[in-house]
Amino acid sequence: VVIPTIEFKLNFLRPAGGQDVIARGRVAHHGRRIAVCQVDLSTESETLLATGLFTYMIKEIEKE
Repeated sequence: VVIPTIEFKLNFLRPAGGQDVIARGRVAHHGRRIAVCQVDLSTESETLLATGLFTYMIKEIEKE
């Protein structure tokens, strides 16, 4: 399976300021040809640092 990126959007909201960063992601939609994923980056105290939305095309590779 090849998964080329259709769209990649990441909004930076504030710096981490030397704190550890936690990433939480989920698949918002998974169809036959398109997958949409969402991710939030935050500190351990739940301060949102960045949020992203990513859209991918799902393509099967033909076997030789």
